[in-house]
Amino acid sequence: MKTVSCPVNLDFYSLNELAELKKGDKKKLLPEVAELLQTGPIFQTFGLDYEKKQLNRALQGKFRRSLLLIGPSGIGKTSLIYDLYQQKNDYGLTSEKIWETNASLMIRKLTGDGGWQQNLANVCKEISRENSILFIRSFPDMFETGQYIGNSTSLAGYLRKYIERGEITVITECTPEEAARIETLSPGYLSLFHTITFE
Repeated sequence: MKTVSCPVNLDFYSLNELAELKKGDKKKLLPEVAELLQTGPIFQTFGLDYEKKQLNRALQGKFRRSLLLIGPSGIGKTSLIYDLYQQKNDYGLTSEKIWETNASLMIRKLTGDGGWQQNLANVCKEISRENSILFIRSFPDMFETGQYIGNSTSLAGYLRKYIERGEITVITECTPEEAARIETLSPGYLSLFHTITFE
């Protein structure tokens, strides 16, 4: 039996290089759980000049907070969000992307091997890193989705700390009746938002 030596080239990475490689391999979750708002039909927001001014003022403040639009169904809350997207330069949002989602889409895409909580934490990091805005439709559903036996935390409950610390900006909407129900389910939650009430 003969012993033969053979040279082998090995690459050794520093901890920083390994972290960067891991970042590159990780698939982005935000495009999975939300859709990027695109330019579509022009939404008309007649009679909402006061609400538009409030929205503009809230978004251009030095310390931007998440926004909650409260008003009856059909009054124009969603149209105002699409108007915001179509005229985002006027609102001072030159580089921000606006992503639209809802509770059912989020839980469907987030549920996996690591559990939805860890995946949602990664989504929040992506939103913060990219300076994006998350538009959540039908906000009350977020308080009823994600809970199961052994876990009483909902999607909304998990997002609370990120909204509270200002790490992410959320825009969402509900009716006055839904707002009252949310306040019963999670006292003080709505105080984390800058609220615009539609008369």
